[in-house]
Amino acid sequence: MKKLNIKNLTNSIVPKLFISVIFSLILFVDNYPQVELYGHGGYLLLSTIPARKGDIYLKDNPDYGVGLAFHVKDELNAEVSWSMQNTSADLRTFEGEKIFLSDATIHHFLAGAVYEPGDGNIKPIGLVSVGATLLHPIDKKYENAVRFTIAVGVGGKFYMDDRWGIRLQARLILPMQFNEGGFWCSTGSCGTYIGSWTQFIQGDFSGGIFVRLGK
Repeated sequence: MKKLNIKNLTNSIVPKLFISVIFSLILFVDNYPQVELYGHGGYLLLSTIPARKGDIYLKDNPDYGVGLAFHVKDELNAEVSWSMQNTSADLRTFEGEKIFLSDATIHHFLAGAVYEPGDGNIKPIGLVSVGATLLHPIDKKYENAVRFTIAVGVGGKFYMDDRWGIRLQARLILPMQFNEGGFWCSTGSCGTYIGSWTQFIQGDFSGGIFVRLGK
């Protein structure tokens, strides 16, 4: 009998469950006042990851995603969002050697608050979110990893009318505690690559269209 791998099971279920929740809310959107559906595209800047043999470089690439916001009170919204980026990783050793590791996808699943003060057609926004980051290496010899994530950001919303507009934002995304053996490598295969207790910093610059749904 094949042994159940709880970690791989979690990595598989988390993104599917998150997306299912978003689409379920959209189906019943008439029950919610002032619901906003938001789609965006942008560019995600990735930091290096210190390793025992050098540094791991992740390629900066475009990203895209969707979000759903609910009016809570006054100038405060609650928001859930998902974003994805395709990337690749290289190990740059201290001796100057460059070693390709794997292509990968990075998923962010976040929930938090969006502060939208003021009146008029142009409004600043500030946001704080927490959630999870899923790193999925394409090469099967490396493991998936899910890590707790914090994100903060600022931006602006430009209303074209009462129902839709343009949203621009910049975020700092901080997946926490990428440690040895659980980020890139399966047990025993390449555990010397990743250092322990490393913060992985990402800068996200994006824009898109929001649409108000519901009543």
